[in-house]
Amino acid sequence: MKNWPGLQIYWPYSESWNQKERPVITFDPLDGSDRNIGYTLDGEKVFVDEEMARKHPVWVVNCNDDAAFRTLEVRRREDPSWGEGGRLIVRSETDVKTWVLRSFLARRNYDTWFAGGSEFFVKCGAVEDFTASTEAELALYSPTVSDFMIVVKRDQVGQILDFNAVLVSDWTPQLDQVAFLMVEDDGGSQTSWKCSAMVKYNSKSYGFDLQIPLNSRDDIVWRGQLSRRYIEKYNGLVSHFGDVDLVLALI
Repeated sequence: MKNWPGLQIYWPYSESWNQKERPVITFDPLDGSDRNIGYTLDGEKVFVDEEMARKHPVWVVNCNDDAAFRTLEVRRREDPSWGEGGRLIVRSETDVKTWVLRSFLARRNYDTWFAGGSEFFVKCGAVEDFTASTEAELALYSPTVSDFMIVVKRDQVGQILDFNAVLVSDWTPQLDQVAFLMVEDDGGSQTSWKCSAMVKYNSKSYGFDLQIPLNSRDDIVWRGQLSRRYIEKYNGLVSHFGDVDLVLALI
C-alpha cells in the first residue's frame, strides 16, 4: 500500500490474488454506494462492486484518514521486538491485578468496501493504582485514558481476534467504575466525551471528571460507565457491546 498525504491505494482481498491477473483501478465515490466505475490498464471501462473485488484484483483510491496511526502488523515489521504482538498472553505479577482486553470480534463492517476495513478505537478512562486512605490523599489522584486502535479487515468480520491489550494496568478494589468508549473511526473535527471514573473511599463513591477524545464523524459503537461489579461478574466471559463482542479479564 502506497501512501500520499490524504490519499492511499487500497487493495481489498489482495491475499487471494493469483499473481497473474492485472488490476482494475477505481476510486471511493464518497456517497455511500457500493458500486462504481473502474478502468482496466488497457483503458476499458467496467463496473466494480465488492463481489468483483473478491474474485479479481481491484485497486481503490480512497482517503487516508488513518495515516498517523500504525497497526500492530506495521509495528511488527518495523521493530522485531514487537514479536507476536496480540497473540501473546499478557501476564501480570501475582500482587497486581491488571484489566485486559483479551479478544475482539466485530459483527459487521461500518463503511462501504471502498473505504476498506474498520478501524476501531477502544478508550478507557480510570484511576490507576488508587489506594487513598484519607480525604487529603484524594487530591493526589487524577484519571488516565488508555487509547488504542484495532484494525479489522473485511474478511475478519465475525472472527475472534486475540488482542491482549492493557486497559487498566493496576486495578485496585477501590476502583468502582470506569468510563468505556468504542468508536469506528471516520475522521472529522476533534471533539470529546465528557464523562467520569469513580472510586470508593470510606464507603463513599467519588467521581473524577475526564474528557475522552473522539472525532465528530466517528461511529459510536458503545459508550458508558462499567461498574466494578459488572467487570468482576463477567471476568473472562464474552460481553456484547452493540455490534462488537469482547472478552475482558482481570488477571
